[in-house]
Amino acid sequence: MDQENFQYLYDTNHHLLYPFVYYLIKDRESAEEVLHRIYEKALDKKLFLMEKETSRSALFVYARNLCFYYRLKSIFRLHPTDDSALEEADIYHSLSSCRFIEQQVIICIHILKLTYEETENILSIPANKAEEIEKKAVRKMTKKMTAAGMD
Repeated sequence: MDQENFQYLYDTNHHLLYPFVYYLIKDRESAEEVLHRIYEKALDKKLFLMEKETSRSALFVYARNLCFYYRLKSIFRLHPTDDSALEEADIYHSLSSCRFIEQQVIICIHILKLTYEETENILSIPANKAEEIEKKAVRKMTKKMTAAGMD
């Protein structure tokens, strides 16, 4: 039964899900690993019983969240003497002062290096709203970094 359910989810969604995950991670092996985890979670949550559009939306939410998690996890694997790694680690540390949506926008724009339009497509918020959220989050993060002596 699980094999049939997996095959259904795979056949109906993989052609859309794989390019999305690969675009966010930019590594074929890692994208396949993330996809494997997405399908496992989907089978655990019994998404195959939902309507097609609802299950697809849930799969994309899982994909987005797992890609963000994977990217954050990979930041800490970087060598600490690398300036960009230190900068990204400082950014991640100061993210704790931000709301969830602000964290997502900062990750998209500053860590994943996406444009406002790409961020709009991924997070489903208008580009100008993403820019406003980013400015607000940067102010919060700068304040936290200055207070912590990271600046």
